[in-house]
Amino acid sequence: MRAKLLFLFLFAGILAGCKKDKYQTKPQLKIKDLTVGTITTLNGTGSAVEIDFEVTDKEGDVEDSIFIQKVDAANVPCPGNSILTNLDYKIPDYPNSSNQKVLFRVRFSTLNVEGYALLGGPACPPRKDTSYFRFVVKDKAGNKSDTLKTAVIAFPL
Repeated sequence: MRAKLLFLFLFAGILAGCKKDKYQTKPQLKIKDLTVGTITTLNGTGSAVEIDFEVTDKEGDVEDSIFIQKVDAANVPCPGNSILTNLDYKIPDYPNSSNQKVLFRVRFSTLNVEGYALLGGPACPPRKDTSYFRFVVKDKAGNKSDTLKTAVIAFPL
């Protein structure tokens, strides 16, 4: 009986010690928050999108780039509304440490506003712009996250 109990405790200890690490070599990308609204400047009023991301990485070298694609989601796409080439933006510098979690924000606007990437004007006036975005993060070692796709976003203007 004691041998069975000892085996049971040993087996339970081994299972408890084999928990999976949530950090992987390939960066893991998540959207924490997505906000769509309007922005007003001296040049007029336009649409704005702010997306907060969380990236985890086992080696802590998530300091390279985020690749962004904007794709027109309308039934009849508007010429020039999709950004089909990758927009390559540098992720802010963070201290390197293993099991790193990085939080950062990407901002887009249909107006030329400092701190926002320019999306261009209205897609096909008077139709509203309905698009989605795809994102991939690359770390310094060249490891890429899986492609993260947003839901379809209807821009207010």
